[in-house]
This record gives sequence, C-alpha cells and structure tokens, in this order.
Amino acid sequence: MATLENIRKRSGLLIITIGVAMAAFILTDFLGSGESILRGNQLQVGKVNGVSIDLPEFSERIDLQIEGYKSQSGDLALRNVTRKQFADVVWEDFVRDVLLVASLERIGITVSDDELYNRIKNHPEIQQAPVFRDELSNQFSEARLQQYLMELQDNRFDNPDAANFWNQWKAFENQLREDALNSKYNTAIRLGMYMPEALAEVTFNLDNSSRSMDIIPILYTGIEDGAVNVTESELKAYYNKNKRDFKIDEPYRNFEFVTITVQPSAADRQEVKDALNAFLDDQIVFNQRTGMNDTIPAFARAEDDSAYVSMRSDLPVNNRYFRESNGFNIEFDSLIFNSAVGTVFGPFDDESGYIKLGKVSKIASLPDSVQARHILISFAGAERSEATRSFPEAKELADSIFEVLKADISQFDTYSASLNDDPTAANNGGDLGWFNDRTMTPAFSNFCFENSVGEVGIVRTEFGFHIIEITGQGGSSKAVRVATIARELLASEATDNDVYRQITQIAEVANDAEAFQQAAEAAGAQIRSANNVHIFDENIIGLGPNRDIVRWSFDKDRKPGDIHIDRTADNSYVVVHLTDIVDGEFEPFESVRETIEDKVFNQKKAEFIRKQIEAAAKAGDMDAISQSMNVAMTSIQLTFSQNSIDRAGNDPRAVGAIFGVGENTVRLITGDRAVYAVRVTAKVNAPEQGSYIDEKEAYLNNLRGRIESSVFISKKEAATIKDNRHRFF
Repeated sequence: MATLENIRKRSGLLIITIGVAMAAFILTDFLGSGESILRGNQLQVGKVNGVSIDLPEFSERIDLQIEGYKSQSGDLALRNVTRKQFADVVWEDFVRDVLLVASLERIGITVSDDELYNRIKNHPEIQQAPVFRDELSNQFSEARLQQYLMELQDNRFDNPDAANFWNQWKAFENQLREDALNSKYNTAIRLGMYMPEALAEVTFNLDNSSRSMDIIPILYTGIEDGAVNVTESELKAYYNKNKRDFKIDEPYRNFEFVTITVQPSAADRQEVKDALNAFLDDQIVFNQRTGMNDTIPAFARAEDDSAYVSMRSDLPVNNRYFRESNGFNIEFDSLIFNSAVGTVFGPFDDESGYIKLGKVSKIASLPDSVQARHILISFAGAERSEATRSFPEAKELADSIFEVLKADISQFDTYSASLNDDPTAANNGGDLGWFNDRTMTPAFSNFCFENSVGEVGIVRTEFGFHIIEITGQGGSSKAVRVATIARELLASEATDNDVYRQITQIAEVANDAEAFQQAAEAAGAQIRSANNVHIFDENIIGLGPNRDIVRWSFDKDRKPGDIHIDRTADNSYVVVHLTDIVDGEFEPFESVRETIEDKVFNQKKAEFIRKQIEAAAKAGDMDAISQSMNVAMTSIQLTFSQNSIDRAGNDPRAVGAIFGVGENTVRLITGDRAVYAVRVTAKVNAPEQGSYIDEKEAYLNNLRGRIESSVFISKKEAATIKDNRHRFF
C-alpha cells in the first residue's frame, strides 16, 4: 500500500514537473497569439450565440464529410476538392444547426423518430440502392434496410468499416431531419403570410401603369470633365457624408504577385533520355547479395516484357493492343505495324509528361468486335461501387459463382438478376452487347479479345470481379501489343534552384514598382493583382487554391510592403507583394477615389446642365432645350416597373421621379446617368380588374420565395458569430 502511495506521490510530482514545462511552452504560444490561457479557446473553431465548437469535434465532422464524399464520388485521393472546402461545409452546417434547427425545436417544430424513419425508407436513394433490394423481386425491402442498420449498429465498435458506414448513416439521418425541419418552418412562414387585396390592387396598378412622354436625356458622359471644377476637399466631404455607402462586410487584402513555373530544362530531358537509352544494351551490375556481377539483358532481349517494364517504368504496365485504325503514336505507327516482335523504338516524348521507350511485344490477329455478358461482384471502395461487402467477401462470392457457371452456364441469367452489381446489365442477363477493344477497361477487354467464343472466366478490374462469358466475335485484323518503359519528365533540383534564384531576385525589388516590373519582364513573367482577398478565401485568380498565401496576408504582424515567397499547387514559385490591408468598417478613401470622383463630377455636371436649360424648362420649351444641348428629343413610353430609360440606360431613381410629373408639364429630373427634360403627354392607368385575388397570390408566391431564401441569412446577420476557421484551415 505504501508503495502505491509513493507511486501516486511521484506521479503527482512528475505531472507537476511536466505541467510546468508544458505551461512554459504553451504560454509562449498563447501570449504570442494574443489569446488568454484562462479563456481556453485556443482550439475553438468558432462560437454562434454562445454555442461553441472546438477543433477535435470540428475535425471529426470534417472527416465524416470526407468519408461520405469518397464513397459517393470515388475520388479517394481528394483530387477535386480541398480540406478547406469540407471545413466550410461543416461550418455552415454548424451555424445552421444552431440558428435554425435548435431554435425550431425550441418553438415546437420537431421531427419525431417515426416521421424520420418514414422519410428515410421513402427516400429515392434508399428505394433505389441495390443493397436494400430483395434478391428475388428486385424491389425495395424494408426488412433488408432494418437488417443493414442492425448489423451496422451491432458491429460499429468492432469493425472500422461498420463504424465508418454507421457515421455516414447518422449524418444522412441528421441531414434528412434538418431538411424536414426546414420544410415545416417554411410551411409555417407561408401560412403566416398575408397580403390584403387592396395592397395587391395598388401593386398591380403601379406595375401596369405607364406614361407617354417627350424626353431629352442629357448624359453626364456628354459633358467634358473640364466643364466643372471638383476639389479634393469636395471629394473628401462626399466620402465623409456618404461613408455608409462604402461600408465593407469583412476585412480584405490586396496584393500583387509574380509566378514562374518550374519546368524541366533541356538538360533534364536529356538525362531522362540517357537513362532510357541505357536499356538498349545489356547492363553489368554488381549483385551485393552474391558478390558477383549480373548481366541485365537489353530491353529487346527481355523474355518477359511485362515483368521487365514493371520493374523499370514510372507507369503501370499497359497490355492493350493497338491497331492501325487506333494507332499507338503517329511518329512510330508505320514502324510498329511493319516490324517484328522485339523491335525497340524511342525514346520519344509523350504528351502526358513522360518520355518512353517502346518495344513491339506481341503481334496477333484479334476480333474487331466482341459480344459478351458479365456478372459484376463489387466491393466497398471499388470504382463507382455502392456495395458494402469487403474485398475478400467479394472474391469468395465471385469464385463460387464462377465455379457454378463453369459447370452449368444456363444459370447465368438467374445469377445476373439476383447478384449483378452492374445495374444496366443485371436485368438483361448481363448482356453488354457488341463492343470494340477500346470500350471496356483493359483487363476486361483483353480477356474478351484474346479468348474464344464460349470461354468463361473471372477477371478483376477497378470495378470489382467480373464473371465473363464471350458470346460472339466479329471480323479480325492485325493487332500489336507495345511494351513501354515510361519515365516521368521532372525538373531536377538544379533547375528548381535556378527558378528559386530568379524569384528571389524579383522579390528583392518588389517594393520598387519600376524595378519590380523590369525584373518580372526579364524573367518572362508578368505582375498580376489579387484584390479583395478575404480571410476565408482559398482560390486566388491566377494562383488557384492557396490558403497559405491568404493566411500569410492576414497574419497579425503583416504590414503593407511585406513580401512572401511561396510554392503553388501547379509547381510554380510565386513572390507576393502585399499592397493594402483593409481592416476597418469602411473602404479607405483612396480605394474608392475613382467611384467618388464619378459621383461628385456627376453632381457638378447635373448642376451645370440645369443652369444651362433651367430658363427653357420653366418656359416649357423642349425644342430650345434640345437645340441648346444638342440632344434630340424623342417620344417614349415607360412603365413603373421599368428600370431603364432609352438612350440613358439603367436609372430607376429617375423612372420613379418621372411618374410624379403631371401631364403637359416640363420638368427637369436629375438621375444617376443624366438630367432628363421630360414632358408627360399621357397617363395610362392599369386596367381595372374585377378581383385581384390572382394578382394577390402571384405577389405572395414571389414574396414567399424571397423570404424563405433569406430567413437563414437574416438570422445569421442578427447572430453573434465568432469564426476562427482561418487559424486552422
């Protein structure tokens, strides 16, 4: 007992010692980041109305999203998406859950378990999923759905695959529950909206009334800037008076950048060709295991081309045959189809970024087309697979079916109808029709074209295991199998260093505009700009996805003029020159100077124009206005719902003012694009309706659609949200 107590005491001492050391380390990081250790929010991804989510839970949700995406898309390497994109989805779901789902449940809008289950079993994806179909009737089976869920639930703690599928299932349930809640909420909104028929009448009359008029649009663009005088103080006065027009939603950064792509040099290309040329002759190599020299035969003398290639190529062995109708390589087709087996050619460049050495490996007379049928037994993780069985389970099932069909091929239709994971072929006995040697995946195609009619075999492809019967073959022609040793053409370290030196030289002068331009041009590059880059942005036009640069630009120690060198996803070096940091509530004056100049100049031009024609307008003399401003008068008709005016463009403010002008009166209307001299010649009111019920419903439907889509946005704007995603993603 005393020993245990001593261990406890020593453990406590050890923990305290380690704790002090860790505290020193952590405090340094916390203090450096401006966060208080007492707040304990270093791992807080965000908080919405007091509800927070920390990094471990957030990352778990991301991983769940990723697994679901992989199983649905087959994009196992995540080539088409980034983790940041999943983080954005998870964040929006979290915000929506706090603002909508939780609040709806609090006011009594709920989805019961029975209702959720009914939605699940009637969901189109559940109804159509092969795993939930009865093997005999091929119809949806509720019993199979329940069995599947019970198996997942029972095995989720012992089987990683079951745990993964269970988590995906729970996410699916949560999404359906949220959709149901939103649907109920939107229904409640629709039922709660009302529009008096009198208001529908007013709206109808406004939308369908029109004015006929004579109009002279005197455009601001037709007046030279030199005709008016605008001072710096007037520009700043306008900015201060109308500052709210320049309010920004969130901080942003502006920067300019230069990229130089790292491309293989001529020396790099020659090095790869030299390596491939070495396979043209026998090679003597020292065998460390035997202590003797071994002779590696030249490519031309290799007995097993596939084995030879697989040990030396950067690409997998491709055993496809080529015909003159679908040649191998336009430069070598004539040689290939007129040479004997063993002929070696190349090295040659390939458009896919490889340099290759080829060999005529086999010549055969093959069918031009084949008819076959198959039964696909897929497995979880296979291409386009919805199966849940494991790889060993799929192989065992395929082998057993193969043995049965070898003995009795008449059962093919029966097995295809009940077990075929190819939904297109399942219901017609697995028949694939006629196809050429480029239609199917290589392993499948090779079996069908290299064997005879009636042959039954089992082939594995990226889709799973195929039990195949060749049912027909037509025509024949010469086909050549080419073995190729491929080496990827990559930039060497020396080439990479040369490009890095170039980008470094450009970075050294980035704060000198003229020198920066000259250095970029000397490197064959150009300076590009990225403006209004926000803290959660990922894609930068001209750079593609690059969160590192975005996060760098928002670092708390950044200042205009800072320079950064980075590597891009497309194998380029980039130098970034930070030009603007906008963190305030409003756009800086200089950032919106051009906009303000346009506004103030237009105001001054409006005053200038009105002074020129005011007397003629008071006299009601439209012809005098037209002559003095050299602008033609035209007759037009406007409806209240229009935003645009002939010869001027979009100017809704002016349209509204015109509808306030009395008949046969000349008025000057100051708009956003012009000063308009207007004489209304006729007012046409909307036709009187006996009832406005149809109009009322039309307006209500339009309003409902807008409100439903804006509910979440308005709740989000009213919420207290702290978003720290940029610290982690």
